[in-house]
Amino acid sequence: MDSDPSLAETMVVHAQDAVAHAQSSFQTVLDYSPDSMQLVEEILGKLHLQMPRKLFGRLFKKGPPKEAVWAISNAYGGYLGEVVRRTAGGEWQYDTELLPGTKTICLVLAKGRAFPPAKVFKRLNNGAEENVWTYFQTLTRDLK
Repeated sequence: MDSDPSLAETMVVHAQDAVAHAQSSFQTVLDYSPDSMQLVEEILGKLHLQMPRKLFGRLFKKGPPKEAVWAISNAYGGYLGEVVRRTAGGEWQYDTELLPGTKTICLVLAKGRAFPPAKVFKRLNNGAEENVWTYFQTLTRDLK
């Protein structure tokens, strides 16, 4: 794991971006409480519905560029991670072991690691099977 002191600051800014996006696009107030993760799940569900489905859908309905999906993933992943960190502790770090040669944003917790931006990316692409409210509950229950 590579420690980067500026990563924590970056993730706080990403979380603030999610708060602003939720307010401006969905008139939803995110307050960093555990219950706010239910609102995040609802927002991600709405965003998922805007994504083109399967190969045929992607060919004929232009969806957001992958960079835009990652920007939303980093914002809401930052928010998810910050709520976990504030609830159960943890430290933002870069993981270089999961995908060798790549720095993956990771939240190191007392009993494990979580990858909030990657989880949000999966939620946006795969749908409700990647529910972030359930993920949050599991992380905070098992890693306090």
